[in-house]
Amino acid sequence: MREQRRLLLLYFGAALALFYSAYYYVVRGGRLSLSRYSVDRYFQQSPTPFVHRCHVYYDSAGSASPRQIAVAVAEKLSSGDVPSEARRIEDYKYFRHLSDEGTVTESLNDLLDLSSPFSVLLRHNPNPAFEGDFEVVVNGGKSLVFSLADTAVNSPHVADKIHDVVRGLFFKYGTMPSTHMTPVLDLNFLLTSDDRKVSWNVRDDIVTPYFHAIVNAMSLFYDVSLHSRVISGANLTGTMKLREERLVDLQEQEVEMFHALERVTSLEVATRDSSIYRHSIAFLCHLPHRALRFYDRALRRETDSVMIKGLGVVSFLDPKSDDGGAYRLTPGDIAALMGSWVTHIRKLHNLPSSLTETLADALQNEDVVTVVEDGHYSVVSPHLTFGVRMLPPGVVAFYGFEVTKIAASLYRLYLKGAMDNLQKVVKQLSRISFMTRVSEAAAHNAKECHAAISCVFSGRRDGKPLSNVEALALARTAFKQSLEAMGDDETYAKNVVSVEHGFAALLCDTFSSVFPMAVNTIKHVLNK
Repeated sequence: MREQRRLLLLYFGAALALFYSAYYYVVRGGRLSLSRYSVDRYFQQSPTPFVHRCHVYYDSAGSASPRQIAVAVAEKLSSGDVPSEARRIEDYKYFRHLSDEGTVTESLNDLLDLSSPFSVLLRHNPNPAFEGDFEVVVNGGKSLVFSLADTAVNSPHVADKIHDVVRGLFFKYGTMPSTHMTPVLDLNFLLTSDDRKVSWNVRDDIVTPYFHAIVNAMSLFYDVSLHSRVISGANLTGTMKLREERLVDLQEQEVEMFHALERVTSLEVATRDSSIYRHSIAFLCHLPHRALRFYDRALRRETDSVMIKGLGVVSFLDPKSDDGGAYRLTPGDIAALMGSWVTHIRKLHNLPSSLTETLADALQNEDVVTVVEDGHYSVVSPHLTFGVRMLPPGVVAFYGFEVTKIAASLYRLYLKGAMDNLQKVVKQLSRISFMTRVSEAAAHNAKECHAAISCVFSGRRDGKPLSNVEALALARTAFKQSLEAMGDDETYAKNVVSVEHGFAALLCDTFSSVFPMAVNTIKHVLNK
């Protein structure tokens, strides 16, 4: 009898031990340890840097060649961590497309190639039409064309000044970090009206002529999605307080207007990722039932568009007629709105909103700038006088050299954010306790984040050196995966209360079977 009781106790003990081992395994989420994904060692190392190169081209024709100036500029740039070399101007990729005025149009692919070199062209002009020692043309991409008069070629200060201009425009990061946005971006185009039927062709009127280049550039920085919506009869004007029956002063508005704008611009995006790191920029065009304008209290002027932080750009359209018929947004309307849209995009990236500010940020404090006309400036420095002509940005909202600046800044921000976030996750969840649960999704996100960070610090991927584009993409992926790991709803860590609560829950679950088992075991031992 005792032998049978002992066998029964051993049998039920083994069965219950197996059952509650599985119970413990399920409750704590499996044997998913995050300690292997620690990034402590990387905090003491330097990641793969963004590689910038610059080619300084010189005109070899004529008796007064600027070759020595080009060599001096290249040496100065190389000493400042920008590998540079002097070359003949005939080696320039777009030499055959270079006009006498110094303008050149670079391809969009070259503007968006983060590894392509910057170009500085030095040409001697014995009979200049400009005033001063030299003139520089800032093209829309990654090239500067200097036309040097005889006084500049013979000046001992011209190499220093050219170097300062090149470094200020191409390699100055004083306004960075460039953005506060997250790695997933939604561009939301909305057309609304008070009472009339409205329509537009987003692809042909907006994306193809204007936003194609902008989206291509921003796709380097974020995971970009485009959205479009038309809402006829939204009656947003009914939520606004009007001054003089036609002016909308944002500082006088009640919360109803802002709530209405948030409802209209809100997006329900069916994605697998979390919305915690999605960022949206709305471009809202509203057709009121009568002509309305925004009032800028700071500048004391009226305007068609205003920028609202965290929302985007809100613009009033002009109801050309009151016949109540359908209204179709024309390409001319879009062209008029692009100025405010581009300005908002540049402000989001901490870039100067005007050509004058762009030039002023690049020059030295000792330089005095005078506006001759739009895009044309005269600069007086202590030893030289020169002119600057700035062409429109080649990527609509960005110059080619600004694309590289933003990319380099975001590379550092994304990588630092990924390491900080992953460290928070690993430190809290690496020690598995009974009330700590790590989901498979969070473990996968941590693994992907750690793998991307490892590639960035090793500087190689699949045995090949990383390009600037690949390094930025890996940093962005790491940051995105780290945010996913932090925001996983099924992952939780031990806290002060959970230990007692978990112990009580375990007793309740096991009392009905474990208590009789324990009593019989004690009786068996005592009888023995």
